Amino acid sequence: MKSIVKRFTIVTHHETELIDITPRVLAEVEAAGVRDGTAFVLSLHTTTGLTVNEGLPDLEQDIADCLQGLVPDGRAYKHARFLHEDGQMAINAPSHLRGALLGFEVFFPIEGGRLVRGARQTIYFVELDGPQERTWSCRYWGNSRSASACRSEVGFTGEVRPDVHLSVGVHVAAVQSAVRDQEQLAHRVQGEGREHGVGVEVVLAVEHGEPRAP
Repeated sequence: MKSIVKRFTIVTHHETELIDITPRVLAEVEAAGVRDGTAFVLSLHTTTGLTVNEGLPDLEQDIADCLQGLVPDGRAYKHARFLHEDGQMAINAPSHLRGALLGFEVFFPIEGGRLVRGARQTIYFVELDGPQERTWSCRYWGNSRSASACRSEVGFTGEVRPDVHLSVGVHVAAVQSAVRDQEQLAHRVQGEGREHGVGVEVVLAVEHGEPRAP
């Protein structure tokens, strides 16, 4: 299995702003080399959000207007107080609440090395308390090669099933001991498979003291 975490810096220019980060996410998925897995995209701030929608300028403005309408600036928010740890007044309660409505993460499956998403789905980083320098992060997690490639690397022989498990016929030169030795061999083979991200079903067949293929 492969797991890659990357962080990216973005500079926003408005108090509320939707920024299309889809091209960067797609490029990073391709560069990561993950064949089948999941891509997680996260914001590292509490006054930003992430959302997925159709990538149209009018919708971007509608989303921004909707957030401002749901959480207006003029209310008496309890967060509007002096923050001793920051040495200043808190004036961004609406930004926190708008961020809570959006959430801070989105995720997509990766299949065949490509992000699985709808043709009109755009990934937006949403600034809610700008302009500022912000950070967002991606984690790409999954198999970095096909099951057949893993089989070749570990030295297995057998048929690759649709559920990406391998049925392995293990030919033991002289199987004279018993189930304990077979179980130890099975654990070793399965352990090698796990190291390469492959689920392995080991079938050991012994008849009259002579090994045979299952």
